[in-house]
Amino acid sequence: MRVGFVSNTFGNTRLLAEVLIALVERYDVTRVVPIDDAIDAAAVVLGERARSFPADLHWSEGGFPDFVLDSVLRGVAEAAPHEAARTALLRDRVKPFGPGETISLGGRRLGLGGAQSDPTADVLVRSLPEVRGIEHVGAAVFLCPGHLRDDLWHGMAATCAIVTVEDERLVARFIDSAGNDLGEAVSLDPVR
Repeated sequence: MRVGFVSNTFGNTRLLAEVLIALVERYDVTRVVPIDDAIDAAAVVLGERARSFPADLHWSEGGFPDFVLDSVLRGVAEAAPHEAARTALLRDRVKPFGPGETISLGGRRLGLGGAQSDPTADVLVRSLPEVRGIEHVGAAVFLCPGHLRDDLWHGMAATCAIVTVEDERLVARFIDSAGNDLGEAVSLDPVR
């Protein structure tokens, strides 16, 4: 299982959409968790993709005339069948944390950091736009996925994080906005 985390979009839905597609298609991420402002931005991306005209809707279907009229009035473009499948995949995999939810992975629990943090989570994910990486504060492990504000913002590349189990260790990998892995996996194990 692979879990992706995206944050700090500052409303850049174009970049977020590209990153979401890379995470689910190229890295086969099981779940993408948007945090902070990425929650609303992801909802916008999924909403825009869902409004596209399904090219495979047959003209004889009962709702076709109403759908066409609604599409024309809203200015919705036709979507190719593979885009409809891509949208369904994104809708299935992009889900923010629910209240008090944690994700179990490799015997460890990932939770949301910040004001709503779960004190029982082993790794807390938090959103700091100027920070990408792993932070150890006492026994706590914090994961900061970076930002998706722009491809390069204040000299820092746009990134997201993928958390997975490798060699029986919970690790994070950072991915840039072009979908490139930025290097070695970073351990999310507590410092002992």
